[in-house]
Amino acid sequence: MSDFLDDYATTRVPEDRTIGGVRIGMINGALCFALPGLVAGVQIGGSLGLERGIKVFLIGGLFLSVVGTIVGIVGVRNRVSSYILTQFVFGRAGAVILNLAIVVALLGWYGVNMDLLGATVQQICEQLFAFAPPAWAVEVFAGMIMTVTAIFGFSLLNRAASYAVPFLFLLTLYIGIKSLAAFNGDMQLVVAGSPSMTDGEAVTAVAGGFIVSAVLMSDFSRFARTDADAATAAFLPFLGLSSFAYVGAALAAIVFQQSDILLVMLAMGLGVWALALIFVSTWITNVVNLYSCSLSLSAVFKKQKHWHLTVVAGILGTGAALMNILDAYTSFLFGLSIIFAPIGGIFIVEFYVLRNMRPHDLESELDAPFRPAAAFAWAVGTAVALLSTSSVVTLTGFEVADALLSAGFAYFVLAWFTSANLRREPTS
Repeated sequence: MSDFLDDYATTRVPEDRTIGGVRIGMINGALCFALPGLVAGVQIGGSLGLERGIKVFLIGGLFLSVVGTIVGIVGVRNRVSSYILTQFVFGRAGAVILNLAIVVALLGWYGVNMDLLGATVQQICEQLFAFAPPAWAVEVFAGMIMTVTAIFGFSLLNRAASYAVPFLFLLTLYIGIKSLAAFNGDMQLVVAGSPSMTDGEAVTAVAGGFIVSAVLMSDFSRFARTDADAATAAFLPFLGLSSFAYVGAALAAIVFQQSDILLVMLAMGLGVWALALIFVSTWITNVVNLYSCSLSLSAVFKKQKHWHLTVVAGILGTGAALMNILDAYTSFLFGLSIIFAPIGGIFIVEFYVLRNMRPHDLESELDAPFRPAAAFAWAVGTAVALLSTSSVVTLTGFEVADALLSAGFAYFVLAWFTSANLRREPTS
């Protein structure tokens, strides 16, 4: 039982535990229907109009899918979690710093989701039953359910997502069909918006919604059978399901002239179904957050069992929810993009360019205390993204892409001159 709960947190996944890409993609697919994603779809659609919004959703989804696929293949070839990969690349001390940053980001996502869940349950219960439970009680109760689910790791998470995603897809499809039925043919609603962000900022916000999942793709792709399964596990949620959810939410908000997706669902008479959509999507999303968070905590507290750290993560996540960080949601999304996109660039250069896709050796390559090239490249990528935001430096027009490309290039140059990685002899 103990080995099952540890879920291969510090060892390679055995070949007999691998599964297909669609089943893995369903896990991140549930995230696409969570309330933060629907809210982002409403905000971007309202700002840019549906036509430009769809382009932004597709560009952001394609970017995430490519990054997720490339990082996912690293997971397939190495069969280890992202926290072990960070130790290979950043060294022991660097991995501690990086994984603590990942923990903070995941707990922030957990808090955002729980804040939205608490407020939504209150609003729906008030509408349907004339009674509103305290938000903190909803968050604590839901946090207990999510933590217990996360304790049982990948296997239970995979089963839950396989049932939840089709249900969430059908509910979102119903919202889209009802919106189209109510559409009066006014093309101004489709084309025009009230611009409050540029296309580049919107793409960065879309990417920010899932960039942590894309960068940490090896946490799930280590269970994938083949490279093609890793690609399926990335493209299915990040491009397919996420674009579908974004467009559905944006269309509904534009047609019904509402900036609150919950009010749209209530106006459609969804009621209890809206509550089910929000609870199920938040449940799966936050279980994913706790699962990856506990893996990152394993990098810092190596003597603790994985499931013990999951309980700690659940307690910390619920505490973050009670701090009400929802007010900084948009800034939080943008911050995730520019902080975590550079990590993806470094991983890609390390595995594909410097190592020529050779798997890491768990026995001999975890000894380095600190790898300054990776840490400095991370800082370069973040700085370039911030300068791009201020229009001081522009490489692609999309801040998140600028962060990834600049970090990858900086890492390659630094590794070349320091011989830290490029001239490493192949392991036998």
